[in-house]
Amino acid sequence: MSDSEKYFPAREAEFVEKHFKNGFGLCSDIRNRWQGLRVGAQGSTLRDDFKEFITPLEHYEDYAKKSYFTEAILKHSDQEAVRKYDEIVNKFNADLPRIIRENDGQAIQNFLKTAEELISSPEAIK
Repeated sequence: MSDSEKYFPAREAEFVEKHFKNGFGLCSDIRNRWQGLRVGAQGSTLRDDFKEFITPLEHYEDYAKKSYFTEAILKHSDQEAVRKYDEIVNKFNADLPRIIRENDGQAIQNFLKTAEELISSPEAIK
């Protein structure tokens, strides 16, 4: 249990209410990990100044471990949604060298759409 979870149970409850309120199986805060990609992908190409800063994305559990509310995130997350999320991350990370080499902003847009659908829709889990 993290220090925040021990000393701030009300904050943990507030965090869970805010980020799991829709019952979609993933902490809604995870979408912030994708926002930098949205900025760097301009339609079908990548911004030139973006290419050197783009890095692989982390898996869901690694994201959760960086939170003050690690245990709450993992407890309230749907394991099938986590598996699908990590699958998207694996595909993105595997394709990243090609995306950068070929300046393929459209591929990033496609990954963004797929991730957002999973994060925002209970139907995507089924």
